[in-house]
Amino acid sequence: MPIINTLDYVLGVHGLAVLRNWARGGEAAHDALAKLIEFTSEYGSNTERFTRDVTESDARAGYAAWSASYDQPDNPLVTAEQPIVREMIDSVAPGRALDAACGTGRHTSYLAERGFDVSGIDASPEMLAIARAKVPRTKFEIGDVARLAFGASTFDFVVCALALDHVSNLAGVIGEFARVTRAGGRIVISTLHPMGLLLGGGAFFRTPDGGYGLVANERYLVSDYVAAFAKAGLAIEACAEQLWTDATIAMLASAALAPETYRVALTGLPLALVWKLAKP
Repeated sequence: MPIINTLDYVLGVHGLAVLRNWARGGEAAHDALAKLIEFTSEYGSNTERFTRDVTESDARAGYAAWSASYDQPDNPLVTAEQPIVREMIDSVAPGRALDAACGTGRHTSYLAERGFDVSGIDASPEMLAIARAKVPRTKFEIGDVARLAFGASTFDFVVCALALDHVSNLAGVIGEFARVTRAGGRIVISTLHPMGLLLGGGAFFRTPDGGYGLVANERYLVSDYVAAFAKAGLAIEACAEQLWTDATIAMLASAALAPETYRVALTGLPLALVWKLAKP
């Protein structure tokens, strides 16, 4: 169980603000450095109340613990990711669709509304229980994205949202998506942007008992995704990098400690990465 301190992250955000402004010189660089010094002076001797015990779990246990609160609003990654995924769904004619790692069924629900014949799979029974209540006429099953229990060319469309950061074999999973997609079909994949992972982001959540959890993740680069798509014979049709905005920054609880610095540090950096792929 790692012990983390929120102030460490906030100090890192201050440092990022300095890095993004130092080459500009002048007032912007001076202000960023001054805010870092001021914050360190104010909080440097009062850190204990910002310490948190975090339970780090694999995807199966982590999403079981997260399931009850996953659909609560003000998740910045979901807020950034969902509109562009729905836009990509809207660009495809309804057909047979797979929502792989469907979680609580937020994209399953939209696919069904759009007229798709949807199947949803997930490794978490707890998440699937919520999905079944949300989309009762859809077939949901326990499933593993690395070993899909469907025949070749079963689906016209596959979506996998915010799940591939947790798989150990990215190329293998992408290959499975390609296998079950018919020729001419489309695949949409969304993830936390690799830059976010490298800057200390991750799947953090509050547990039902008020504690803190983290779903363990891999750190894949953009090039890892491109290589996996090429290996699976998929063509990249679109790539969207959804950026941090004032609205999504405000959803971070720690931003209240230094809102202006968060704005300077994060605005315009990529938050979500979304791919639209075609199977020739």
